[in-house]
Amino acid sequence: MLTKARRDKLMKKGTNPVSVVALRFKIHRNFDSKENFDLIIAMYTCKNPNVFQTKCLQLIIDYNWRLSQKYIWTISILFYTFLTLLSIYSQLWFQNLAAEIVLFGFNTFFLLYELIQASSRAKIYFAQLWNYFDLGRILLLYAFLIDSWSGGEQYELMGILSFVIFLSYLKALSYLRAINKMSNFSIIVVISLR
Repeated sequence: MLTKARRDKLMKKGTNPVSVVALRFKIHRNFDSKENFDLIIAMYTCKNPNVFQTKCLQLIIDYNWRLSQKYIWTISILFYTFLTLLSIYSQLWFQNLAAEIVLFGFNTFFLLYELIQASSRAKIYFAQLWNYFDLGRILLLYAFLIDSWSGGEQYELMGILSFVIFLSYLKALSYLRAINKMSNFSIIVVISLR
């Protein structure tokens, strides 16, 4: 039973008013529903930037951003783990078979991740230049690993690995958006690289 003391403990008085938004169309609260995905794609492909000034779309974007942060954090942590291992490999474990197998596993995971993205909306995926860099980085790491396993020259291997690491650090910048405060910093860094 909800007593006055319990109610007062659960519902503290505040200074912020409660607001209710009523929309003329149905929004699916299930983040991974097809309808929500279609709504996000429709917003992404919208050519009119003024619609994003509306409170309605800002609420939808904020809602989806909050729901996607756990997913983005997970992918970010996996990528930074991969990047750390790749960096350590280049300095300490070069041509170590066990480390190469781990790198192969991470690379395969990220290839599957890119293929899933590409298969969901190929037209949008292949319109983004950064996705070509991601695929190139993944394929170059496979080429490096195959060359290493077949006894390639160390000088050639280091050149390929250096380029893979460079592309990986560029990709790492995109994952900084998982941290809201780092989002503006990453935008500034990317703009300064142009």
